[in-house]
Amino acid sequence: IPAASQGFARLTPQMLPRGAEELDIRVFPTRHPYSFGYSPSLFRAIGKHIGHVDVVTIHSLNLFPQLSAYIHARRTQTPYIVTPHGSLDPWLQPNSRGRKAVVDFLWQRRMLNEAAAIQFTTADEASLVTEVAQATPRYIIAIGIRVDEFRDLPDGREFRGRFLDGHSGPIVLFLSRV
Repeated sequence: IPAASQGFARLTPQMLPRGAEELDIRVFPTRHPYSFGYSPSLFRAIGKHIGHVDVVTIHSLNLFPQLSAYIHARRTQTPYIVTPHGSLDPWLQPNSRGRKAVVDFLWQRRMLNEAAAIQFTTADEASLVTEVAQATPRYIIAIGIRVDEFRDLPDGREFRGRFLDGHSGPIVLFLSRV
């Protein structure tokens, strides 16, 4: 269940995607404040295992899991990379403005400034936040596919016949971050 969701049901194996049973998945319970993703057991687990990694990637911002990774990376002097996934976009700043200001003041600004690098997924994302952590190295590394490699594709009839039973109507693909 995402940190910001309103349903706080316990995660069951049936809620995980097919094939998840083959992965090493660890689920940590959250406590109040749920919207912050507060989980003392997650904090302890990161502290226990961080000494076994060479680099930490912190995905997104503003939540307890990111704070936990940052604290332990600093404590062990493990380099970390922050991938904001669009969460620094100025368009999003009015949402939860007060909470974001507190988080930014308490630790997030320091986390970004001390990062080994910030990874953006597009040049547009990087260009929107030029004033943030200006001295931190920045890299643009796309997630998923290189769109340019798919601009000139063959006719789709073979694909539709093979994978969609010949469906000739529109196809909608929805991709989202985990």
